[in-house]
Amino acid sequence: MRIRKPLSFVAGGALAVASLVALPATAFASTSSAASATSSGPGIIAISQTGTVTGEDGAQIYGSVTGSHTVVAATPTPDGGGYWIVTRSGHVFAYGDAKYYGDTYTDGLTGLSGAKPLNAPIVGIAADPSGTGYWLVASDGGVFNFGSAPFLGSTYTYGVTGFTGKRPLDAPVTSMVLDPSGTGYWLVASDGGVFNFGSAPFLGSSYSLGYTGLGGSKPLSAPIMGAVAAPSGNGIALVGQDGSTLNVGSAPSPGSVLDLGYTGPGGKNPLPAKVTSLVVNPNGSGYYAVLGNGKVLAIGGAPQVPDVPVAPNGKVFVIPNKLQNSQPSQPLVPIAPKVPVAPQEPQGGGGGATGGGRQQIEPAIQVPTTSYDTIPGQTMQLTASGGDGSYSWGASAGMPDWLNLSSSGELSLNVSNLLGSQSLTTSFTVTIESGYQVTTIVLNVTAQAPSLTTSSFTATGSSSPYSVSGQVSVPSSYGSGYTYAESGTWPSGLSLSSSGALSGTIASAATGLEVALSYNGDLLGDVPISIALPSPLTMGTLPSSMYPGQSIQLTASGGSGSYTWSLVSLPSLYYLSSSGVLTVNSTEFDASSMRGDSYERIEVSSGSGSALSAVEASFKHPTLSTEDYTSGASPDIQLAVASGEGTGYTYAESGTWPSGLTLSSSGVIGGTLSASASSLGVYIEYNDVLVNTVPIALTYSP
Repeated sequence: MRIRKPLSFVAGGALAVASLVALPATAFASTSSAASATSSGPGIIAISQTGTVTGEDGAQIYGSVTGSHTVVAATPTPDGGGYWIVTRSGHVFAYGDAKYYGDTYTDGLTGLSGAKPLNAPIVGIAADPSGTGYWLVASDGGVFNFGSAPFLGSTYTYGVTGFTGKRPLDAPVTSMVLDPSGTGYWLVASDGGVFNFGSAPFLGSSYSLGYTGLGGSKPLSAPIMGAVAAPSGNGIALVGQDGSTLNVGSAPSPGSVLDLGYTGPGGKNPLPAKVTSLVVNPNGSGYYAVLGNGKVLAIGGAPQVPDVPVAPNGKVFVIPNKLQNSQPSQPLVPIAPKVPVAPQEPQGGGGGATGGGRQQIEPAIQVPTTSYDTIPGQTMQLTASGGDGSYSWGASAGMPDWLNLSSSGELSLNVSNLLGSQSLTTSFTVTIESGYQVTTIVLNVTAQAPSLTTSSFTATGSSSPYSVSGQVSVPSSYGSGYTYAESGTWPSGLSLSSSGALSGTIASAATGLEVALSYNGDLLGDVPISIALPSPLTMGTLPSSMYPGQSIQLTASGGSGSYTWSLVSLPSLYYLSSSGVLTVNSTEFDASSMRGDSYERIEVSSGSGSALSAVEASFKHPTLSTEDYTSGASPDIQLAVASGEGTGYTYAESGTWPSGLTLSSSGVIGGTLSASASSLGVYIEYNDVLVNTVPIALTYSP
């Protein structure tokens, strides 16, 4: 079985590439040198500035860049089976098992020239630990994400404006260092300024160590060209071109060229060339400093590896750092889904010129709500956080003319002809400025054109002309300020006031009427209403007979829907309430036949109409729920009329009852019982009128 050697990268650039394998806890991990990790043995890949790839000491190579390009960095895939190479203009080339996920050209940019150039050249590439994406970093602090690599922020999200503008960088960005968790990163500038993003905490910078950048009272001995991070994420080592190391955070120092006896660019044992690349050791502690002459220095316990051949032998050379200051004036905004994540606030470096580079960085602008529903008369305040706390809002040309957005962020409807709009849902871009920051969001707005509380009305009356009365209005949730007017042709005799009062008469049903709805004098549009004729007033089925103690609710339909009931004949055998509850007047019927002596006429009225119907004065005999009972010597039996046959009845003994046995008026059998008794008679009375006589039987069960 062939064992692939781990790949190390040495390329012409100052930004690190991702390490090949997971680092032990004692090692420092870096994505900040143009040369990536080496193993404790041979297997170095060297990449020339023109993109030619060569393998040193048996390392496997997968391809070289062709054409005219200037290579600045490379990074391997996590398994070492491929690599990505990036050029100064933002081209990305994938080889081996590395997949291409796009570059600045697929983002619509045109390299370092053309219609939409980069603000600054690309200085490095770092791989997402999953191997399915990568970041590109520019010297102005711009970050471009591709594939699965998330956009977590750039110097622009801190309000820094690249090399020009209101708040320029003090010094160019040279390095991206990945948080070992893979969910954050640091950007390091040549003055030692550090910017943190995502899960990467702010651990300090050269300024927090008392240095004053590249000038001032305590300048750095040399520009910072890269950095390596502790695998725990609690420390960063900033490495200068002279090999000096500044450690921030709590992790111990990984060492420097001073540990090898060198004295920087001068002294008794000066470095033969500047440090141009950093390479972490994937198999243990320490890292490698690659010099401009190709010499590779093993630091912090890393095993020695071969030096890199350099020009003029034509194989490979290390590109020195060259600051590019000629940049476009406007910052590049990374393309969606590159949504910035608010980082912790760094101290110093990489930012504005005030105070020797030390500055307070504003948090990124955040907009919590981007979707709104609005109605006429409602003003909504858009909100944001971050920045300097004050915000200026502006809409793009995509905002429809039925919306208004003030510079203070007040969103309202322009109600003129709102109902005539083809679309009441829109999405458009809004720009928010705060302090030195500018960001954009997509705002989603749905306008709710008001509808009427009711659009269907019913006239009243039993014959033409029918009366009309009603109120046209919009729901109270839409506020006030609405007026109404007749639109088109309305029937003669029917009118509508500006307050929405509907009045007059109609001879026939009126459909397709239009009401002109306005808000504060602005016409919203026409809304339809209709007026129907009243339904014929009819009475529900009347009972053919009733029990004396029964109450029945009479029903009707049609008319106006509100009904008044009355009896129109005498003598009255019924009581009838105005709400239609019918009960028996038991004093007016013949107890023996249980039948009245006439028919009653009942009238129901609704609006201006009425209807008559007759109910026969016929009554039913109430019965007991049961007629057979069993009791001991002391009976306690409750008699009751059968369910549904009314209430309010009283009871009395009929005929001869056994001595000692009693019946109360409420129907309770009590006293004493010594033997069974059959055919006991019971009077059922209603309002002191006898309405039935029923037999019962008592079975004695001692």
